[in-house]
Amino acid sequence: MQCPEEVGVAAVQWAVCGRAGRRGRGSRGDLDINRAGNSDDNGGWVYLRNKEVYQDWIKHFDELVGYLGEKDLTSASPLEFLSLFLTDDFWNLITNETNRYAHQFLNSQQLKPSSRFHNWYDVSVSEMKAFLALHLCMGLVEKAEIEDYWAEFWPTYTPGFGKVMSRNRFEIILSFLHFANNSEYVRRGQPGHDRLFKVRPVIDLIIPRFSAVYGPLKEL
Repeated sequence: MQCPEEVGVAAVQWAVCGRAGRRGRGSRGDLDINRAGNSDDNGGWVYLRNKEVYQDWIKHFDELVGYLGEKDLTSASPLEFLSLFLTDDFWNLITNETNRYAHQFLNSQQLKPSSRFHNWYDVSVSEMKAFLALHLCMGLVEKAEIEDYWAEFWPTYTPGFGKVMSRNRFEIILSFLHFANNSEYVRRGQPGHDRLFKVRPVIDLIIPRFSAVYGPLKEL
């Protein structure tokens, strides 16, 4: 069995010298390598033994790892950990953009008398947190349809959902959930078009925040 370092560079070495050698532009004999059999037996893989050859390919890892903040987390709750990554700016963004889109939609549509959208009122930050918390709970308790989480069928009844908010309110927020201002959208083919426009504000918020809070290890 080869050591991890040997296996880790096998693919690169095969690409660098294995394929080139077959085309006649180089020779495997020019490098300090030890093949575990011929190319037919190993599918073109070559094991590099000389560390000096590939050591320069590996960047020295000297980054800080673990929690990078200054707040003492010794007795922190799960919610406090979550708040390190999803800050007030995040919650304000999705709350404001959801309310904005709701008004844009309602002002541009002629609603039917029976439409539940007549019942819309602006969502608050605390209500948005409850809404997303229910989404997380749906990942723990899987059901076929959203309506099933509020159904009172006794074998699968989950009363917690109805205690947080009504089904109609949940579905109305879901209908208007937004992360960007539609009026700023640049159409495809125009300068400045962004395929990730719908989620770009969230990406711009959370990626720098994640990098500032936690440093991952070398081996992710």
